[in-house]
This record gives sequence, C-alpha cells and structure tokens, in this order.
Amino acid sequence: MDKESTENLFSKEPRDCSRCHKTFSYAEVSQSCLYHPGPLYFKRDKLKGIREFRYACCCAVQDMKGCRFSNYHVWENSNPDYSEFVCTEKRLLEKQEGACRVFALDCEMCYTRKGSELARITILDEFENLVYDKLVLPAEEIIDYNTEFSGITSELLENVTVRIEDVQRELLEFIFSDTILVGHSLENDLLALKMCHELVIDTSILFPHPHGQPKKKSLKHLAEEILKKSIQNRGSFGHDSKEDALAAFQLVMHKLKEDLLEEKRKEIANKKKANAK
Repeated sequence: MDKESTENLFSKEPRDCSRCHKTFSYAEVSQSCLYHPGPLYFKRDKLKGIREFRYACCCAVQDMKGCRFSNYHVWENSNPDYSEFVCTEKRLLEKQEGACRVFALDCEMCYTRKGSELARITILDEFENLVYDKLVLPAEEIIDYNTEFSGITSELLENVTVRIEDVQRELLEFIFSDTILVGHSLENDLLALKMCHELVIDTSILFPHPHGQPKKKSLKHLAEEILKKSIQNRGSFGHDSKEDALAAFQLVMHKLKEDLLEEKRKEIANKKKANAK
C-alpha cells in the first residue's frame, strides 16, 4: 500500500481525544473540546465522610465537565508510520570510541493534524552540559501548540526550518546503540523522534508509582520528593526541556548514589556479623 493510500485509510480511523477522551473522526477534529488539563488526585473529605477523585487544575470532582476549552480535539500517534523511524547503530570509527556514552534527553511536542509531533529536543551530557538544543518544525499543520506544557509558541517556530529528518541525521552522529539515554517516560520522546533505541534509564520506571503501572509519578513530583527542588513553575509559558532533562539526570544520579550507599551498608553489616562469630 502506498503512502497516499495509507494516509487516506488513517484519516478514516476513529480516534480518542487525549484531553476530553471523546471518540471522534478525522473530519470532526475541529469540534470544540472541553477538558481538564490537570491530572486526577485522590482527596478525602472529612466533613462529608467520603473519598473522591478531583482534578488538580480546578478541584472539580471526577466526571465533571472540563474547565478548559479548545477549538480542536488532539490525539497521540498510536499507529505511527514505522518506515519513517531510524535506529541507532554501532560505533564504527576510532574517534567515536571516546564519545560520551550517557545523555539526558527531553522533547517537547505540538499537536498537528496527524497527532503529536516533535517541536523541540534538548540533550545534556554526563556533566550536565547542554550539547544539543533544536526547535523543530512539524511536517503537518499545527492545530495546538500545547504551550502550557510544551513551552512552544507560534513565534518560536516562525523562522524555524529544521525538520525531524535533520534531527535524526544529526543525532545518529553522536548517539550510538551502546549510548545510554536518560529521561522521563522516554517512550514518548523516542516516538516523537521516530527513533529506535534500546539502552535507556527511565525515571518513571526507576521510581515506580505505589499503585503500579500504568500509573506514573510525574517528573515534577519526583523532583520535589527526591531532589527537594521545584521545576515546571513557568505557568502558561510551559515546561523548560533543559530543566526537565537535568531533573531526570539528577534523579538517576541520586538513585545510583543511594544504591551504592546501601550496598556499602550491607557490606559493613555482613562484616560485623562475620567478626561476631
């Protein structure tokens, strides 16, 4: 099946809005969308003697109408075109042997008529230095910049000519199959990059939600809980991809240090027990 036929078939498939969760067709994408931008959280009402879920954005109880309005439904790319994906490869040149083997990565996405597409990518090295930061112009028409979360605006992308193919080509010059990528919910970043890579450290898995999958602790929550630092506080200006990549990397380093200390404590305790005998 050629690309045009695939696109025609794709356009007829029903999809679920990522915000209001309504099922709609491609032709209905421009329908109004009422949604809650904040996640649900569990709240106990001592006065009423009940427990209920409320939205963090407006404190409304679950199943209440959305507090935010959009002119479009938006959706994630649940059925991407894998022919557009690239895979990281082995190091071949001697100069590549000394290249950095650990990078922290964060991507920001916009919503287009084909779902979620890459709009920014930021990469830090193992010393927390910024090594790559690019704004990317999505291939399809943007219907929602998702600025509240992405930090992307029409002004930022106004003169951008970089496409995802340019980013893929440049990343493959310094990210190899044995490179370790660090990030939070990296499946979303790799999907946006249309890149296949196996060696990852994902903080959403490293620090699991107490109720298990598919629930995840947010990066903001992990930074506050473990690093004792506040991130993603720019309000309507959205997230900072460098800040998010740095937080993910610092969370991994914290985990490694804690695990090493725990191993050391166990080693000392075992020696004491052996000497006591």
